[in-house]
Amino acid sequence: MDEVQEPFIYVNDCIDANDEQSLGNWFGYWSLTKLDSYRKFHILGSHENDYSRSSRDIRIPRYAARTTGDPELALAQAGETQAAAQVPPAQDDSGARSQILGRAGGEDFAQHLSSYQFAHVRGFMKLYSYCVSWFNDSFQMADHFGDTTCRFETYRNWFSFTNPFAKPRGYNTYVAFFYTIEGPWDPAAYAKDRLPERHPWIGIWRIVNPHQQPFRATELLIWDIAAPQRVASDRSVHVGSLLPAQKALVDFVKENSAEKNPSMAFQRVWLGGFDPPRLERTTVLDKTLEMLEIMLSDAKQWLPAPEHVLPVRGWRKVNMQHEAPATDLVEQQGKVEDDSPEKMVFHAPRGNGLQGGIGQSKCGNVLFQEVSKFRQTDKTRKHMPYRFPPTMEWYTRQKAEGRHYEHINVDSWEGMFARMGIPSAGGKPTHHRETYEAESSSASAQTTPSH
Repeated sequence: MDEVQEPFIYVNDCIDANDEQSLGNWFGYWSLTKLDSYRKFHILGSHENDYSRSSRDIRIPRYAARTTGDPELALAQAGETQAAAQVPPAQDDSGARSQILGRAGGEDFAQHLSSYQFAHVRGFMKLYSYCVSWFNDSFQMADHFGDTTCRFETYRNWFSFTNPFAKPRGYNTYVAFFYTIEGPWDPAAYAKDRLPERHPWIGIWRIVNPHQQPFRATELLIWDIAAPQRVASDRSVHVGSLLPAQKALVDFVKENSAEKNPSMAFQRVWLGGFDPPRLERTTVLDKTLEMLEIMLSDAKQWLPAPEHVLPVRGWRKVNMQHEAPATDLVEQQGKVEDDSPEKMVFHAPRGNGLQGGIGQSKCGNVLFQEVSKFRQTDKTRKHMPYRFPPTMEWYTRQKAEGRHYEHINVDSWEGMFARMGIPSAGGKPTHHRETYEAESSSASAQTTPSH
């Protein structure tokens, strides 16, 4: 039977039934494909006063890998997937595509980073002109992925390239672009002779308070566009918040820093990316390359010398004394025996761009965020208490960021009853509605999402 003749249309079960935001956004997308069949669309929801039945215990959804609660990060990830589908594969490429680099092979990185060296790098900085990918058992790792000539560099080669910071008229800040696997290095987990999917980030090794002499210690700054997804704003940053490759860099510098700077102790680590500038590129890879250019061009703003200014610029000090509980939701889920189907988040449309980049939107998926917080304290339970956010609350945030649907009437039941002339037991209802419906005088079908 044709779909438009069905009395009920059911949402794909990859969306959790308790995720009203995803259900509403799925309905928004579905309705766009049915504008030739229906002329009126409604979402019947709750308003801010509907708290009496808004809380209950729910089964904790198990999310698919790379699921995020941030609509901007999801958009960047989707851009990478789309770009990979549009560009022919290259022999030395992992499938990553870049508007800046093209096929994103090792030579492409080297050529582009070399252009940064001449155009943006100041005298107190040194940029390593190769992309760094291989860490634990680095040469074995490179060989495993078929990079036998190290077009992507090892941590050891990156470290060996720099001069001591104390050298007269030398630089005090050493910057590199890292492009590493997101998980721990396990040869059995990756196919041989094929470059893996990787995550970009920026590493900066420098002198602590480089504007003050004598120089006494060094520090490592790691800028990661996905840091806000791993560390909530109200939680401290621990070494467990770092990716395995980032922790490997910390360990490598800690163990070997005396080779270059014997008079300076390796003192501390910072994680950045929590308050980034507006980045125009679409993929995570290109956004990180864009941030590198911004960082090199305006180091005073984004790599301030005084340590007390770093937190103001979006850097948070990493507690290296204790491992924090795993903050990545997929990693937390791995500790729970659960064979339920994987779920996804259906995000709101692209916004008006005024809210900023990754980590700045107020339209994050509430259920995903609450599950992430719950898993940080309890890794074994399969159910958790959940308070459903009022429909008009989260949809108003979407409207503020230009992520709403002009053709849909989103309203509370009181508003919907008043709009359609349906009497209520308590008399004329109070109207609490937000309406975004195109005017039409023609007869129209009325439909709401079912699940």
